[in-house]
Amino acid sequence: PFFLWLHFLDPHLPYTPSYPYGVLYREDHRKDSQVRHLRSMTDLPREDFLPTPYADLAGGPYYDLVFPYYPKNPALLDLGFRRRSRGAIFFSKGLYDEETVQEMVDLYDGAINYTDDNLGRLMKAVADLEIEDSTIVAVSGDHGEAFGEHGLFFAHDFTLYDEVIAIPLVVRLPGVIDPGTVIDQQVRLMDLAPTLLDLAEVPSFDGVEAVSLVPLLRGEPLDFLDAF
Repeated sequence: PFFLWLHFLDPHLPYTPSYPYGVLYREDHRKDSQVRHLRSMTDLPREDFLPTPYADLAGGPYYDLVFPYYPKNPALLDLGFRRRSRGAIFFSKGLYDEETVQEMVDLYDGAINYTDDNLGRLMKAVADLEIEDSTIVAVSGDHGEAFGEHGLFFAHDFTLYDEVIAIPLVVRLPGVIDPGTVIDQQVRLMDLAPTLLDLAEVPSFDGVEAVSLVPLLRGEPLDFLDAF
């Protein structure tokens, strides 16, 4: 048995995915050969675990990855050169135009694609080891991100609206969880640990509020879970 906890910093401020992920959604780079290739691959149905050939691209200095492609983006310049305090940037309603905010969203989406691709690398390694049918895989995030919703920009602090607290949670275990299962009921990150222990048939914690989500994963009912 093994346990691997892997932390991807992307997608997260300062939104610096490597090329071609950083320009994946820029109209003036749509004809770049690498961008066209990456877009063609990411648009295909993911029937296997094969990542794109760009998944192993390394990062670089803090903002050097994106400044060449977004040299006039005032939000990036404010963040990169600390021209404004973070508080002034995060609560900047009316400060940045729609194009500026959209470019930040594009960088964030590029970072999501980069992360997804690297999860593909991990899943391919699991498949190559021939342990995919007995390996529990869980993917989640610890927060979302605001891009102008409720007056908050490029941040995830200060509010508890859905753009910040509604996050992905994906759990995979062949033979136990049917592929494509979608759960609409509210769940909580603290429930993930007892869920993984339950799936691994390991005794869970005593005296904790968190519960196993395995009944939901199996299509069974579970009482509504309060979240604060």
